Amino acid sequence: MIEALYHHREGLEKALAHDIDNEWRDLLWKVAQGSAQVLSTDTSCIVTQLTRKNELVFWLATGELEEVLELSRDAQAKAKALGVTKAHFIGRRGWGRAQGIKEDGWTPTVTHFTKEI
Repeated sequence: MIEALYHHREGLEKALAHDIDNEWRDLLWKVAQGSAQVLSTDTSCIVTQLTRKNELVFWLATGELEEVLELSRDAQAKAKALGVTKAHFIGRRGWGRAQGIKEDGWTPTVTHFTKEI
């Protein structure tokens, strides 16, 4: 799993740039301790976590959109087998227009605001 992170480090670090609380070392720690899961191909990678409410969170993603969606489907199937019934992801606004997102059943539910102070 850690090897996959290093293989996709550039893209994952770009995704982490939008995370308000985690850095590369946090990602490595969470995967090493088992609180984050990695699914990857040669060109794409997703990192998921399970919440205390037993819900699946897609934390980070990088790579080709169709492969990312296929990895997300695999993650959802594995989570469903564990009794998980809800999945979440927070992404940049463009994800809402990405081909396949709505077709996969994702619904936008919240707007996140930020401000420099």
